[in-house]
Amino acid sequence: MVALRLGRAALALASVLLLMIAAVSCAAATKVVVADEPAGPVVSDVTGQLLPIGERFSEDTRVFLDGGKQAGLLRRDGSFVIHAVSPGKHVLEVLSNTHHFEPVQVEVSGKKAGRVRAHSLNLVSMHTAPIDYPLQLVAAGRLNHFEKREGVNVLGMLKNPMVLMMGFTLIVVFLMPKLMGSLDPEELKKIQEDNPMNQNPMDQMPDMSSFLANAFGGSSGAPASKKLTQKKR
Repeated sequence: MVALRLGRAALALASVLLLMIAAVSCAAATKVVVADEPAGPVVSDVTGQLLPIGERFSEDTRVFLDGGKQAGLLRRDGSFVIHAVSPGKHVLEVLSNTHHFEPVQVEVSGKKAGRVRAHSLNLVSMHTAPIDYPLQLVAAGRLNHFEKREGVNVLGMLKNPMVLMMGFTLIVVFLMPKLMGSLDPEELKKIQEDNPMNQNPMDQMPDMSSFLANAFGGSSGAPASKKLTQKKR
């Protein structure tokens, strides 16, 4: 009986040892498989702040990468974050109805998560210059969607042709009498005689009776008209 019990105990101990060896081997195999699997891409979050702090930005202000492929919401304090940005170079832009911001180029490292470099970007010349990170984006100016109403411009009114003509007329009306009064009476009389406006227009009109007599009576009309005038006298 004792030998039988010892045999059963040895068999149970051997079973336990076999199970432990199997568990250890499975764990080692799992570790090897995990190590052989390729690691996923390293991603990073892009963070920043819109300045000036305390400025009231529009509620629809958005911060996005590469023309809208990824976007981040703006918090009340002006801070923002764009999650899980893939490695490489990206163009960050701010879309706002009230403020204008210059674009920024961000470069996310593919070796270490959280390593991000930033450069200011000129889209015309494509010139870049390094800037601090996390981003501190200062508004370049406010957007004005309405034209400012111009006030009364006296100089602009004086440049108006109608105003110039009225001014010239007033000058002539007020200054000409003074100029005429300063002239010598004989010169003034001569000027008035030479002026065709001062001549009687009736003196320059032809005699209608002689004109009609010449037109209808020929050459004999002239003596007849003279006789009629003599008789009337």
